[in-house]
Amino acid sequence: MDSRAFRMDWPAGTRLFEVDTAEPLGFKASVLRQERAVARCERITVPVDLREDWPGALAAAGHDPAQPTVWIAEGLLIYLPEDAVQSLLERVGALSATGSRMGLTLGTRGVVERFRGDAAAGSAASMWVSEMPADPVGWLDGLGWET
Repeated sequence: MDSRAFRMDWPAGTRLFEVDTAEPLGFKASVLRQERAVARCERITVPVDLREDWPGALAAAGHDPAQPTVWIAEGLLIYLPEDAVQSLLERVGALSATGSRMGLTLGTRGVVERFRGDAAAGSAASMWVSEMPADPVGWLDGLGWET
């Protein structure tokens, strides 16, 4: 439910691709219409499940892998099995021109479990699937990213 396209000032010509499944994108669209929100850049939604051919859907929506891209995966990777995380980041790397950047969040269950008394935190911890690699810098370096 990120709102960067609507709340940040973007350089002219910025194209923001928002990749998610159709249901959350549809819900978000209804809220944005209700709020009369106006994107501050060209916002392109790509309704696709990450288990499907999301690179193809992204290309069909106009993403150019020859152009440097900024990838953001906040609060996502912990919900994916480790093999899916690896596959996702390998695909992102293959779609990234020189000069691309990536921002992502990594964590451990221990961070959430400190808040066991909080019902929302307990719910989040129950959905946690994968752990942060023991050496995240080495892991990302191995995927071709300069950390």
